[in-house]
Order: sequence, then C-alpha cells, then structure tokens
Amino acid sequence: MIAAARENLSAREAQLAEHLAKIDRDMRALEHEQRLFSRERQTLEASEARMRQREEVLRHREETFRQKLNEELETKVRQARQEIDDVVAQLKTKTTAIAQNVRQPISTGETGQ
Repeated sequence: MIAAARENLSAREAQLAEHLAKIDRDMRALEHEQRLFSRERQTLEASEARMRQREEVLRHREETFRQKLNEELETKVRQARQEIDDVVAQLKTKTTAIAQNVRQPISTGETGQ
C-alpha cells in the first residue's frame, strides 16, 4: 500500500517531500549547532568571569604592594632627613665652637684648611 501510494505521488509532490526532508535535516543540524554554540558561550563567559576575578586580585595585590613600598620609602626618606639634620646640627656645633676659640678673624684659605 505504501509502495502504491509512493507511485501515485506526482513528481512535484515527491520533490516537495524531498525538500521538506532536507529542511528537516538542516533544522536539526542548526539546532545541534546552536546547542554547541550555547555551551561554548557559557564556557567562554565562565572563563571571562574567572579572568576578571584574577585581574581584580592582581590589582588588589599590586595596590597593596605599592602602598607598602611607598610606606617603606617614606620611612627611609624620614630617616635620611633625620641623619642629614643630625650631621648639619653637629657641623653647626663644631663651627660655633671653632668660631668661639678663634680670637682673630680667619681668612677663607685658613677656613678651608
């Protein structure tokens, strides 16, 4: 009966059935591709989220390191300034003591010596 029905189909109806079958196959293939792309998109979005999180952690570490480095640098600069101030104060004291011990004016050449 099925064979007889197929024989009764016109060429146009057979061609239409063939095209419909092809469209059906193409639709299934497209749906499969869409599912694959959807999974791939989800994977990429998850990877991107992890990457953003890592970047944020690195930015935080960098900022922390920068702050620590600035604090250490400021401490060293303060220490160096204190040492310079101490040396200048010692030189002023020595200069004052030398000036008090000198009875007559000293020439610039003698001062240099």
